[in-house]
Amino acid sequence: MNIVMWCGGMPFDGDTVKHSSLGGSESAAYYMANELADLGYKVTLFTSADEAMVSDKGVKYQPCGQFTDQSPLGDNFHFFAENTPHDVLIVQRHPMAFKRRFASKLNLWWLHDLPDAKNKGHIQGMMYNVDGVLVVSEFHKQKVVEAYDLKPEVVHVVHNGIDLSLFGEGRELFKEGEDVIPTSSVRYDMQGCREDGIRLLYTSRPERGLEHLVGPGGIMERLSALGERHHLYVCGYDNTTSQTRAYYDSLYQRCDELPNVTVLGALTKQELADVMRQCDALVYPCPGPTIPEFDEVSCITAMECMAAGLPFISSDRGALPETCDESGSILLSPKDDGMPDIDQFVEAVASIDIRFHSMLREKQLNAAGRFTWSNACEMLMDAIEACFLRATDGRYIAQIKHMVRHSDVIPALSDLAHLEANYSTELVPVVLDTIDELHTCYEPIFENQEEYYEQYYEEEARRGVDYGPEDVSGDSRFIAVLIALRGLPAGSTVLDYGCAHGHYTINLAKQFPDLRFIGVDLVVSNIERANKWAEGDGVENVKFIHAAFNDGAIRTQNGQALSLTDVDALLVAEVLEHVADPVELIDGLVRETQPAKVVITTPYGPWEAQGYVKHWPMRNHLWHFERYDVVHMFGHHPGFKFNVVPAGFTAWGDPVGSFVYSFDTPNEPSVNPKKDIAYVIPTLQTLSVCMIVKDAEDTLMRTLKSIQDVATEVIIRVDPTTTDKTLRVVDRFRELRPLGYPTVRCYTGDTPVTDIGFDEARNETIDMAQCDWVLWIDADESLVSPEGLFRFMRSNMFDGYAITHNHISSNPAGLFKTDYPCRMFRNTGEVKFFGVVHEHPEVRLNEGVGHTLHLPDVSIAHYGYYDESTRQQRFYRNIPLLVRDREKYPDRTLGKFLWMRDLSQMCQMELTNNGGRVTQEMRNRAAEGIAIWEELLNSEYSLRLAVDGLEFYSVLNSVLGTGFEASLALDTSDGTRETDLGSIRQIKAFFTSKEHLEKLFNAILTERVKGYAKV
Repeated sequence: MNIVMWCGGMPFDGDTVKHSSLGGSESAAYYMANELADLGYKVTLFTSADEAMVSDKGVKYQPCGQFTDQSPLGDNFHFFAENTPHDVLIVQRHPMAFKRRFASKLNLWWLHDLPDAKNKGHIQGMMYNVDGVLVVSEFHKQKVVEAYDLKPEVVHVVHNGIDLSLFGEGRELFKEGEDVIPTSSVRYDMQGCREDGIRLLYTSRPERGLEHLVGPGGIMERLSALGERHHLYVCGYDNTTSQTRAYYDSLYQRCDELPNVTVLGALTKQELADVMRQCDALVYPCPGPTIPEFDEVSCITAMECMAAGLPFISSDRGALPETCDESGSILLSPKDDGMPDIDQFVEAVASIDIRFHSMLREKQLNAAGRFTWSNACEMLMDAIEACFLRATDGRYIAQIKHMVRHSDVIPALSDLAHLEANYSTELVPVVLDTIDELHTCYEPIFENQEEYYEQYYEEEARRGVDYGPEDVSGDSRFIAVLIALRGLPAGSTVLDYGCAHGHYTINLAKQFPDLRFIGVDLVVSNIERANKWAEGDGVENVKFIHAAFNDGAIRTQNGQALSLTDVDALLVAEVLEHVADPVELIDGLVRETQPAKVVITTPYGPWEAQGYVKHWPMRNHLWHFERYDVVHMFGHHPGFKFNVVPAGFTAWGDPVGSFVYSFDTPNEPSVNPKKDIAYVIPTLQTLSVCMIVKDAEDTLMRTLKSIQDVATEVIIRVDPTTTDKTLRVVDRFRELRPLGYPTVRCYTGDTPVTDIGFDEARNETIDMAQCDWVLWIDADESLVSPEGLFRFMRSNMFDGYAITHNHISSNPAGLFKTDYPCRMFRNTGEVKFFGVVHEHPEVRLNEGVGHTLHLPDVSIAHYGYYDESTRQQRFYRNIPLLVRDREKYPDRTLGKFLWMRDLSQMCQMELTNNGGRVTQEMRNRAAEGIAIWEELLNSEYSLRLAVDGLEFYSVLNSVLGTGFEASLALDTSDGTRETDLGSIRQIKAFFTSKEHLEKLFNAILTERVKGYAKV
């Protein structure tokens, strides 16, 4: 497994811990990286250090690089993590960590701090790109879930750890010159008290409680006044910021002023462990006065005290009870305001009896055993496994589609052949279409590869593609090959197998005029082009041969075996992905030529899929090799080296590029690739588009074309009362799209308007859906910027996506209205539509689909309300449906809102038609509608609907002719930035009463500030 980690705090590398102090998160990254490396994983750790290095554990440390707005995690890190395929990416803390897409299969966000609810919007906005959140305690998990509104199942506890080897016996405990008596010289008086007094220790950040110890009237002054012999040793912290410097300096000045306090400065991990073993108690009266809301989410200091046998005295807050469980620690109850009770601390410290420390030792060591880094690493691997299962469980169609999109064809065919043989009668249409697609596109390659590629190049020529002379000397992959071949002795021969039209062979021959190059290719037209190019450019150190590896030898077209025993280097560039048995090819070529060096390149990413439609049905690649495939096949050969050469991104956002790897003469066979679909994590999940249509001949094709590039399947339910050529449009769409783009299923069902309702019609379509996601759309709508969906079609915590819904109008011109309904949701089988009309998906009535994110870059354009006449026809059609909806779902909150809206619109239309005269029937409607609005306002879950309904509420109030007009705009910023008053949404309405206005104001205020502390 290839794991990339980011820790952008204090600068450190693999040697820092030996000579300097580290913070908690930096220590966690350092030790976790070591544990992962010990398990055999390839670990790359990005830090704020300036230089790269490889630790003695094999962890590769890389500098993050320059931090900019475009590269918030560092430009070096972003280039690497976005372009280099890897299995797991772990980023610590950063609230914008996953705003960008990375070349990772699983993304984990590792938190070490209390969450700040004010960041909820930012966090929610990146969680689509996060597979799991790592926290350090159950207390921490609870706080993170609440503050950021995360699903508990995506948050995993991975506790911090300690290095028990630091706490071994027999070490010299203090640095030479420190005024502390070594353990071997400790003497006791007649009362059993140590003659040099009690040694106390404080090791945390100064703002977390040092002021309680050394401040005026603090614990140390009070102990001294009582005549107690206590001395406090304070470990400094090597991470002072400009914001904290003045405060830290004032506290350290107090330490210098007090005779019973000594500052030891910043210690290494080993020095700190030695100090802990020398002292009698660690006193941690948290939180400090400057951060009253602070709680420990996992206290490494408490864990280290257990390992050192050091009594721990602190506050009964946060995760401390959880961390200190069964360790014998003393946790004191805080005061009502949450601050430490100093009287309790003075009493607890004054009563320390060092004679009984040994009684705690076994209990502390047992407790410390829970917090080894190996245990923490095991928890991390459990979290990775849980995220992996979440991304793959039940994703068979997505996995197969991923393999097809990445041209991993032979493994896909093998898996599908197993399905065909055993479950052919049960296969869903998407799978059946995929089987047909693969047979159609790839059978010609298997039947006769040489003939197929001759036809391929003929087709390319018809398309105007000229495979003639080209300069590739600036190409990154070519440069990597060039570097791999450097050092060959003059006169060496390089065999370029699968040379195509000689684009590498001739360019290499120009770069290395003292070497000899032989190009071999199975397509005769390529050889002819190469010879013509070489002759035209006067390149004499090249030779081209029409041949291919067959029956264990390199043979010409007439079957004659070539003798190429004088080859010194073998180059096989972008060839292995084309052949059915890549290991047989490489081992056969090596056996025939006995080269001193072998250089291979293979592509990564969905290169070919970018042209699947354009080049239908011609395909070339049969394999997609990932890093672990390459290492599995060739990594055991002598001198194996591996490089990644990025080449950009696809329209789906996938990185593409090439792996360039080399090795010396093998002394054992290569290993056949081992592919298992169960371990495929699809980077792009699948989408079922579900539609119910009627008389859609004029608009349906526009809708279908808008979704054709994102949909895996389209399910179309046609109303039986349709009178136009809607079905013919569906047939034309099938003809326009090649096999598999997408699967289309069309059927006729009962009419929703008079028979079953729109909810039941929708539910029929989603019951047929086989993909990971469902998008519902109508024939009078179009998906705008559909490519914006690609990055969201992945494993994450969200159950659904809200998509901006723009109602386009000609009267008035432009946007008639915009709303944000949930139009895309996970196909879990739990979501159903509710509503005879204006139906919406929910897991249960009034509960929505679950965690929903508004997509920023996608919208749906709706043309069904294009003019006033159409709007009125639709309105009167829907009134009886809405009456049925109120009867069927009397408790449906959205139904109540829509009924209030329609009561308002009925009043407006009647006022327009009768010259503005208010009738008793209108007054009755107004009273009913206002009562519904008040009901929405009184429900904490319906505030948004109450606000959205203000325009209808105002109309209903005006009908009654009572009340007053008022407007309000709330600035609820936290004061950390200047407010743009023009950006604050103003609310204006005609209110029935002062009580209604007050309730609305209070409800909005409560909602706006609920993430702030103490409000």
